[in-house]
Amino acid sequence: MKRLMALFTILVTIAMLLPAMPVLANGGGGGGGLQAICVPWQPANQSIPHYTYSGKSITLKGIARGTCTQYKWDFGDGSPMLAWTSITNPYNLGISHTYNGSVGVGFTATLYVTDGTTTVSDTYPVTIFDASTPSNSSQMDVKVNIAIDEGLWWLHTNLNRGTFAGGAPGYGQPFGYWTEPGWGYTSAATGAAVNAFQLHGNKVNGDYDGDPYVEDVQRVMNYLLYYTNTVSIYDEGHGNPDLNGNGFGLYTSQHGTGEQTYVAGICGVALASSGAPNYKAPVGSADVYNRYIKDIVQDEVEFFAWGQVDGGWGRGGWRYSADSGDADMSTTQWPVLTMQAAKENMGSIVPAWVYTELDYFVDYCEYTAADSDNNGGYYYYPPYYLNLTKAGAGMICREFQGYTVADATIQRTLGFIYRNWNETGTSWDWTRLMGNSYGMYAIMKAMRVPEPDITQVVEYIYSGTPHQSANSFDWYYTPAGQTNTGIATYIVGNQQSDGHWDDSVGANAVSGALATGWRILCLLKGVAIIPPIAQIYPCPMVGPPTPILVPIIYKTDQAIKLTGSTSFSPDPSKNIVSYEWDLDNDGVYDDASGVTASIPAGFPALGDYNVSLRVTDDNPLALGGPQTGVGYYVIRVRPPCLDPVAVAGGPYLGSINVNVQLDGSASWDADGLNLDPFMNITKYEWDLNNDGFFGDATGAKPLYMWTAPFVGTIALKVTDDGCPGASGSNNRTNIGYASVN
Repeated sequence: MKRLMALFTILVTIAMLLPAMPVLANGGGGGGGLQAICVPWQPANQSIPHYTYSGKSITLKGIARGTCTQYKWDFGDGSPMLAWTSITNPYNLGISHTYNGSVGVGFTATLYVTDGTTTVSDTYPVTIFDASTPSNSSQMDVKVNIAIDEGLWWLHTNLNRGTFAGGAPGYGQPFGYWTEPGWGYTSAATGAAVNAFQLHGNKVNGDYDGDPYVEDVQRVMNYLLYYTNTVSIYDEGHGNPDLNGNGFGLYTSQHGTGEQTYVAGICGVALASSGAPNYKAPVGSADVYNRYIKDIVQDEVEFFAWGQVDGGWGRGGWRYSADSGDADMSTTQWPVLTMQAAKENMGSIVPAWVYTELDYFVDYCEYTAADSDNNGGYYYYPPYYLNLTKAGAGMICREFQGYTVADATIQRTLGFIYRNWNETGTSWDWTRLMGNSYGMYAIMKAMRVPEPDITQVVEYIYSGTPHQSANSFDWYYTPAGQTNTGIATYIVGNQQSDGHWDDSVGANAVSGALATGWRILCLLKGVAIIPPIAQIYPCPMVGPPTPILVPIIYKTDQAIKLTGSTSFSPDPSKNIVSYEWDLDNDGVYDDASGVTASIPAGFPALGDYNVSLRVTDDNPLALGGPQTGVGYYVIRVRPPCLDPVAVAGGPYLGSINVNVQLDGSASWDADGLNLDPFMNITKYEWDLNNDGFFGDATGAKPLYMWTAPFVGTIALKVTDDGCPGASGSNNRTNIGYASVN
């Protein structure tokens, strides 16, 4: 009965003791303008809890607004509250805390702030999830979500804040920016970091009173718009870039024309991915101020169209400065990404001739000869820097032009990535992928720009009759048995203790906000549009399809039912409209449809079985079309729950009033071999006087002193930690015996 009750329990909310003084929950600045605001995990649905796993230290995140002087936290788990503490930085009331408990247990922490008279509060929900097996994609996602959560908080606490002077172009507005300590690319770091917030769902037009990050995004948008510049544009022979007829284009960068298209491309992606087409610019020059973001972004698209190289070997590409005489593949991806994001988020129009002109440079940079493993790679420009980063950039350009995984050019590049995934170089040319944010971000974009995403890097045989083989690997996760490390696995494993990342390799290594922004973007599952989030949990065979968060172990031929009911769209303007299931792991989502899926006969053999769910939203065709998200679950089929084996050791020989070393450490848990390695013996209890009661000693290797002569049999009772969800009872015991002479 206890096991069945646990299966139907999702959250256990720990009651909190509130202080005696009147406390107001936040209500848009109630309490005389005082606000305590906790960071929500999902801005569009602030009731969704933050992720953790038992024993993991996480940051509880919150801010204060108004004339608050002190704050405190109630952790909600029975541990002592943080005492009232003076507020020195109202933007950082975060505190580290470790929750312990079973999978599925929920806690509600509470942040209180006061001005000495009035106290206001806000809540911070946390749930313990299973992250014990990172090779399991759904459990790896728990660690991914924690990494994103901590990384965004680091960016928030390291934002430089200020206020522009009154009058044009700053109009007295608040602003914020990040720096990159290595290269000094402030605009690039700011654009990359704010895009991480936006693609997590923290939007410039979001809930200011419920999400502290909305203020951050608003400040940063003001900064980017303040540094948005005007350039006169005109027809240079390939077509008219000035589609709206206003005579100018716009680009965003504070670094002058030397990094004009490179940095402006990074910032342009951020503006185009804002998801707020009708938001009006509160700052900027006369060509920016009080204009809709969608109109500003259209002018940025037109700037990049005008800035495309007109002739020579760089024709069709872009270089650091607009309208340059040459081009490189590294820079070229950024105008392309801005235009892709502009089409999908703002409905921007890209001149048709931009696509055909781009062909010249992309064709020039691709290595198509079938004479070496360079096949399918891309150069910075020939013959320089043929590497994984440029391969990702080349794929992005091809996908922008409409090529798909069915086209040989994409297959060739996937083959190049397959062969060179574990490159170990550190120079500009051959640069190791893992540890280089620029490279990992390029690969992520190449895999996520198509719809649906590319999830597998497939081997391509370029000799003889070119074709894709049956060999592939997962570029994001690292499933059991895969030798190549997935990007998510690497990034999560190399996050700094305070939540940020720095590059460890590459001549183009970056650090601080730029590295952290790109790493978070790699972990998120969209490039310019927020995709829906697919989640799978087991559920009861009968009754409501209530998700079961605790680990479930099935026996052979046991009926299985799964639910995708917790799947959601982080974008509140979109809804999930279809659920498609792959229950036989063949990569085709044709085994079931709808929110739930059943496998009535279960699985006939012991093992791990991968299933997945693809959800699709209703994103309009004019804005990139429906978006998909894929969630994974591993069904574990094991034998029935088995007893542990008690080994009491001995025979023992001792003397009266002298300690005897007992040893039951050879005891073992049969489930540790047949179920999972975390099934272990948790209790050792000894009967040392043969009275049938196991209370004389505890532990695997206790010392015991007989004070009177004893010759006979002693007993050891061991208890295991059970078999969650398996057939048979939990916490099984076994008794072993030994002789004392």
